[in-house]
Amino acid sequence: MTARRLRHTAAGLLLAATAMITVGTVIERADNDHHDAAGFTQKTHSVSITEANETADHQESAAPHADAEQTHDEARVLGIPTESTVLFTLAVALSVLLAAAVVVTSRRSILVTFILVTLGFTVLGFVEMLHQIDLSNSTLAAITAAAAFAHGASSAGAGASLRRSS
Repeated sequence: MTARRLRHTAAGLLLAATAMITVGTVIERADNDHHDAAGFTQKTHSVSITEANETADHQESAAPHADAEQTHDEARVLGIPTESTVLFTLAVALSVLLAAAVVVTSRRSILVTFILVTLGFTVLGFVEMLHQIDLSNSTLAAITAAAAFAHGASSAGAGASLRRSS
C-alpha cells in the first residue's frame, strides 16, 4: 500500500472513530436525560406537600456540601468537565481537521501530531470503555471499544505512512 493510501485510510478510520464516539455520546446523554426525567417524575408523584417541604429544608442545608462533592467527583481537563459539550466539540473539530490535514499533506510534523493525538484518543477510549463496563452499559462499552480500536488503527496507518515516506 502506498504512503498516500495509508494516510487516506488513517484519516477515514479517524473519522469513523469520531462518528462512533458521537453516536455513543448522543446515546449516553439521551439515556442520562431519560433517567433524570424518570427520577424527577417518580419523586413528584410519590411525595406529599409536607414531605416536600421537609426535603427542601434538608436539601438547602446539605446543598453546599453536595456541590463540593460533585465538583471534586467530576473529571476535568484544563478546568473543563470531561463530559462538557465544549470539550467534546473541540475533540470532534480536532479530529476532522487532523483527518483533512493528513489527506492533503504528507508533512512529517502533521503525521507525528496525528499519531500522538490518535494514540491519546485510543487511551481515552479504553478508559471510557472500562467506565462503561463498570456501569454495566454493554452497548456503550462496545461502541467505545470499537472507536478505541479505530483510533489505534488510524495511528498505526499514519505510522506506516510515515515510515514509507521517509
